[in-house]
Amino acid sequence: MLLASFGYYPKWNKGHTEAILSWDVSGYYMYLPATFIYKDLKKCSFGEKIITDYSPTYDFHQAFEHESGNRVMKYSMGQAVMFMPAFFIGHSVASMSETYPADGFSTPYQLAIQIQSILVAILGLVLLRSFLRKYFNDASVAIALIAVVFGSNYLEYSSISTALTHNYLFLLYILILRYSERFYNQGHKAKYAIIIGLLVGLCTLTRPTELLTALIPILWGVNLFDPASIKGRLQTIITKFPIFALMGVCCILIGSWQLIYWKYASGDWIVYSYQDQGFSWLKPHIWKGLLSHKSGWLTYSPIMFFAVVGFYFLVRKWKNNGSWMLLYVFLFIYVAFSWDIWWYGSSLGQRTMVQVYPIIAFGLCAVADKILTSSIILKIISVPLVLFFIYLNLWFTHQAHHGGMLHCGMMTKAYYWKTLGRWEKDINDLKLLDTNEEYNDQTRKNVQVLKATEQVSLLNTDSQYSERITIQGTQDKVDWYRLNADIELSQKEYDIWKMRQMIVGFYNGEELIKQKFIRIDRLIGERESNQVYLDVEYPTKPFNKIEALIWNAGSNKSCKIKQLTLESFNEQ
Repeated sequence: MLLASFGYYPKWNKGHTEAILSWDVSGYYMYLPATFIYKDLKKCSFGEKIITDYSPTYDFHQAFEHESGNRVMKYSMGQAVMFMPAFFIGHSVASMSETYPADGFSTPYQLAIQIQSILVAILGLVLLRSFLRKYFNDASVAIALIAVVFGSNYLEYSSISTALTHNYLFLLYILILRYSERFYNQGHKAKYAIIIGLLVGLCTLTRPTELLTALIPILWGVNLFDPASIKGRLQTIITKFPIFALMGVCCILIGSWQLIYWKYASGDWIVYSYQDQGFSWLKPHIWKGLLSHKSGWLTYSPIMFFAVVGFYFLVRKWKNNGSWMLLYVFLFIYVAFSWDIWWYGSSLGQRTMVQVYPIIAFGLCAVADKILTSSIILKIISVPLVLFFIYLNLWFTHQAHHGGMLHCGMMTKAYYWKTLGRWEKDINDLKLLDTNEEYNDQTRKNVQVLKATEQVSLLNTDSQYSERITIQGTQDKVDWYRLNADIELSQKEYDIWKMRQMIVGFYNGEELIKQKFIRIDRLIGERESNQVYLDVEYPTKPFNKIEALIWNAGSNKSCKIKQLTLESFNEQ
């Protein structure tokens, strides 16, 4: 983990959107420089300068314009609270330095955040191991930890993208588990109730949906398949109500910090800071979240299939905790994948699952224990699978960074299977991130030029569309269409949503029957000229018009289209 963090891909010395303080992390963190450096928690007027100097994001979306006239932070403040030790160390170093500005984003801050974050990850693993060893033998625990660290996306979010909330929540989860056990084993002591309440409050302050962690101390030791066990817990809560109330008060005490901030910044006690983003509780994206090629948890951490199987053995062996752990994982998945942005940005697999790995590790231990005590045949089957899944995870992690073949959050089924396991890149494969159709044969039969543009098109802020090719009617005995373009980029567009698009659409009257597109900027380098083409298979539905063009997609960078040609051809 240390080698990955400081040797393989040290984000603390990366720039712009690859820095440790970039994207979501910069939003979690922004409370600290706003409060302690710029003294500007309401207006965040320093934000644009941070974007100009460091480019952690393309624009200052870490805070949004509230109707009060102030800016309100998008993200909750829990992660900023946990970042405070590293922030103050980084600020002290920068303040004494003649090289680095004390502006909250220079190298000392980046390095301090990365060091603290990897230490948090290591501490989380150490505590998880000692906790698991109470219930499983050393070999099973070792296998489970190896599976988590090397075989799942935990490696990415503990070691490389280590400053995201998931690594810190992983530690908070294991602490809640440990203190919940002590709370019941040592007579419901008030000190443990206070600690648990503060931990649950900090989880909720970090990600509001983590209020779900309140179920852990409530359900610890309960067999959900036994009504007597459930009744006994309810009686305990009633009998010890003042202690449980103390737990709740401590949770609210920490969680209320966010309410106080909202009141200070906006004048309102409650602010929905995610604006147009929300949950679809009645239509959760569970299947996509688990198995999609775009960002499925099990698709990119297939070793966790062992954990899924392991919960069966866990429930059978350890009903008093296995049953509620299984329920908790189900509830967590439901909540996580009810979020409409279910792929969670540029997420390697499902980063939101990382924080619940301390519970899932029990399932891994249970299946490891079963394999170790089973026949040699099961071992012969399992060991190669585990090794293969570890190899696959290391491949995914490498390709998400130096390899460059994994495009997190943008993956498609066609691109996934075309590139899986390969080490050499083919730039034309990037088309499959936008279209699922590709003509693989180098030779084409019966090639016919249908129409070509007659003038050069210069695309820029004021001119968003190239000259349009329109073909009326249909062509018989045609298998494919190819749109060719001779393109010159004056400047490459890196914002995925503003990349120029080559588009072919098929219409039946005014009804769009089929449309395919590719993003040009994926395929051409800075200040390069190149031939780019898009292949589209003949539609299955009838059509009477084809339209082909290039769209600038809102980019303010210019692009010259020297020639646009639409061809038809047949398969060889």
